[in-house]
Amino acid sequence: MQVAIGQQLTQRQALVITPQLQQAIKLLQMSNHELSEYADELARDNLFLKVAKTNISSAPTQARLPSIKQTSSYDAQAHLDNMARGAEAISIYEYVERQISLHFKEDQEHILALGIVPFLHPTGWLSENQQTIADHLGVSVSDLDPVLQKLRQFEPVGIFAFDLADCLKMQAIEHQLLSPCMEYLLNNLDLVARGDLDHLSRHGRYAEREIAKTIQSLRALDPKPGLKFHGEGFQPISEPDLIARKENDVWKVELNHSTLPSITIDKAYQQELEAHIKDEKGREFMREAMASAHWFRRAVMQRNTTTLQVGAAIVSYQQEFLDKGIQYLRPLQLRHIAERASVHESTVSRITSAVMMATPRGTFPLKAFFSSSLQRDNCDEGASARAIRQKISEIIAQEPPQKPLSDDAISKLFEAEGVTLARRTVAKYREMENIPSSAKRRRQAKLKAALAQSS
Repeated sequence: MQVAIGQQLTQRQALVITPQLQQAIKLLQMSNHELSEYADELARDNLFLKVAKTNISSAPTQARLPSIKQTSSYDAQAHLDNMARGAEAISIYEYVERQISLHFKEDQEHILALGIVPFLHPTGWLSENQQTIADHLGVSVSDLDPVLQKLRQFEPVGIFAFDLADCLKMQAIEHQLLSPCMEYLLNNLDLVARGDLDHLSRHGRYAEREIAKTIQSLRALDPKPGLKFHGEGFQPISEPDLIARKENDVWKVELNHSTLPSITIDKAYQQELEAHIKDEKGREFMREAMASAHWFRRAVMQRNTTTLQVGAAIVSYQQEFLDKGIQYLRPLQLRHIAERASVHESTVSRITSAVMMATPRGTFPLKAFFSSSLQRDNCDEGASARAIRQKISEIIAQEPPQKPLSDDAISKLFEAEGVTLARRTVAKYREMENIPSSAKRRRQAKLKAALAQSS
């Protein structure tokens, strides 16, 4: 056998993620507040980069609907089982949103739940009463109450309380501590704070010993359960990233300049340094710093433009919801907005992960406007995810035990009925229904048959 050594030229395509592209992607995932902090951080290392708060009296950048055809050059979970470990890395807002995605499957309830989240104070308490929240979201208290009650069942116990007494009462109920004496103390927390046992005993008709013991139990409860979380989340409801409003029957979307940084280049300082720096190494460093500053300024402008495009496209799609109320919310997928805004789906996904938009119906994270519906070939509105999960369960229940259907086979059955459902989506929904894989179902069937024969 003859062995030869030679060279062969091959061509291969690969996506190279440059540092600048990584930075551009990072910018898309930031809220205005996060962007401002990031710009401040960069400005500390680049003397040519100047960052200041935008003059909010200047004319706002707006997008009129539906004319939003622009392009971008920068296109390029389970439940938390361990509360202590999750608390180290994420904010209470991120944690609650993950819980919402798991527990709210109906689109209208889902967006209402997300609409309540901005009213959540970092302590875990709600900043407004139920009527005020309902009015802000444009719904009745009776519509809001079931959603809020479900949120109040989330861990840690006590979040979504209306005040301190409500927070402690929720925990007392959970730990079976809500005795008549405890309820009396919760209604008189001002006296408890002062340690006025005599007054509490005389007016409550409880012995000082019982009151002291109950106060001890009361102090073991957590008055601010939200502070378990250390990560930073989105800013309070008064600071959205985008603002949608109707003007002369036309919906407009604008950037909230009060939360955006103003990025400028200090050319005067550049000229001053050029006059003093003579060596080539110093000049090269200065050129690189200037190029970096100019690029960052352009990247921020592009990020703002793309954010505006996506926000405007969402408002254009959901005008009926904004005009008429929650019952008119349309099922929405990333591809719909990507097509309208002329950007990639990944860009829409990144932008909607952090950006908040104020509307007459409330202030929502952009992702709240997207539903879990699935596309039908003959109907853009889609089929509900819950119905799909039920259908998957029914298909598997009727399959031949010895020849269980693979996720791919189930996907093709849906396709034959006009529903586009990826194999990985089938797998995800199957797991949500606690149904094992086809391989495990086959082994279970064989074991069951073998046991039947042996008996």
